[in-house]
Amino acid sequence: MTLLPRTLLLLIAAFCSVLSLLIWFVLVRPVEVKTVRGVITYKTFKPAGEYVQYPQPTRGGFYSPNKIPIAEGYLFGIHVDAISADVGYVLNTVASQSYEVGQNVTIQYEVRGLPLVWKHIRVVNMQH
Repeated sequence: MTLLPRTLLLLIAAFCSVLSLLIWFVLVRPVEVKTVRGVITYKTFKPAGEYVQYPQPTRGGFYSPNKIPIAEGYLFGIHVDAISADVGYVLNTVASQSYEVGQNVTIQYEVRGLPLVWKHIRVVNMQH
């Protein structure tokens, strides 16, 4: 068995380091939570579902898949003039009974992504 050259191992280590820093910057780093007003443009029912997680077998063992239930809820489309964007937020059926289309709401959101490359607006909370 031959060993990988030292420079190749260093290149792999450098690539993994850059990748981990990129993932941290995009997904994990703390960002400011901002608050704006918006208008609910649509309310769509999402029925209950199920997500099936298939574990990776180790040492020849057999593992059955895990079934994870997903509760029913409503998907709200919210138009926000302050950021010139339409965002979405999902609430359970009980909490969504007090929200209707055309209603003004306050949302808290955070902006994630890479500057000049990719931007994602993630709604954290919605209130009357």
